[in-house]
Amino acid sequence: MSQPEDIDLLSARELRERISTGDREIIAAFILKHSDVIRRRAAGRLGTRMRHLFDSQEVLSTVLRRMDNYIKRGNLDVESEAQLMKLMMQMTQAAVVDKARKSVRTARAEGHRPVSASPDPAPTPTDEANPGFMNQAFDALDEQVDQDILWMWLSDIPHTVIADLLCVSPEYVRKRWQRIRETLRTNAIRMSSA
Repeated sequence: MSQPEDIDLLSARELRERISTGDREIIAAFILKHSDVIRRRAAGRLGTRMRHLFDSQEVLSTVLRRMDNYIKRGNLDVESEAQLMKLMMQMTQAAVVDKARKSVRTARAEGHRPVSASPDPAPTPTDEANPGFMNQAFDALDEQVDQDILWMWLSDIPHTVIADLLCVSPEYVRKRWQRIRETLRTNAIRMSSA
C-alpha cells in the first residue's frame, strides 16, 4: 500500500482541484489529517457506555470506507476543503447513529433489554441497594418506545441522536422523556410507601 500524500505540500488551488476531481489518495490523506476531529466528534456523540461497545477509531474506519465507496460511485460533489469537511462530519454523525442502531438491534436479537448491551455498567447507589431496580424501572414503562428512550438515555446518548435513531423529532423525545421521568418518580414513591 502506498504512503498517503502530504497534502500540506500542495497549494490551495491544487488541493481544491484534486478534491473536486475525486482524487481518492488526496481525500484519504485529508481525512487522516483531520482524524483527531473525527475521533473527538465520535467520542462525544457515542457517550461513555456506548464507547464500551464501539470506539472512535472504528467510526474513523467507517468514515474512510464510506468516503471511498462514495467516490467510487461518482457521488462526490465538493469543490473545496470546507465542503469536504462538512461531508466528512455528516458521515461521522451517520456512522455514530448506525453504531447505536446496531447496538439496539443486537440487544433485541439476543433477547436482552437494551440496557444490558453495555458491558459492566457502573452501578448506581440504587442498583446496589436493590438489584431489581432497573427491571422495575423498565417494567413501569408500558410502551416500548419509552423503554428504548430510557435505555438510550442510560447509555449517555443525547436526545437529538435518540430522535434520529427513533426517526422522530427531538421535541417528541423531550416530551416522552418528561413523561418517563414522571412515571418513574410516581412508581418510586409508590414502591417506597409499600
